[in-house]
Amino acid sequence: MPPSDDFIFLHVTLPRLTGVTGAVIRGALGVADLSAMFDNARVPDADVADADKHHTTFLLQLEPDLEVGGHTRMGLVAVANDQGRIRLTVPWSWSPALRLAKFDPTPSVDEKGQATARVWADATPGESIKVPLPIGKRQNLRIEVRVVPRPS
Repeated sequence: MPPSDDFIFLHVTLPRLTGVTGAVIRGALGVADLSAMFDNARVPDADVADADKHHTTFLLQLEPDLEVGGHTRMGLVAVANDQGRIRLTVPWSWSPALRLAKFDPTPSVDEKGQATARVWADATPGESIKVPLPIGKRQNLRIEVRVVPRPS
């Protein structure tokens, strides 16, 4: 089924969890590969250039009301098509990083009862949400979702 006009396409950039810094992040999050949590909405065979050697970038296709991501030891990390806007959900402990990035996080609780922070952005190509991770500042480690035009 081809995507409808209600689908949102995103370039998602996540840190590669390699090296010493990656090992610390893997231990804190309790996951070996953040990008694997988004596989069910990943566009296969999409040619997307990685942001840099510390990050991987891939194309997501979000149908209306779809949330993808998963639970880490720290809490939920997910992105959603929320009534035509993009929503990023991260553990509440990351809310200071959201505030530093000029977002006003909305507190919420996930289905496991863990506190989360949610931020939204319009689904206009070029709009993005970028969250710096509290570790790996030298490598500019971050989670970033950027709205892109519908691939041809």
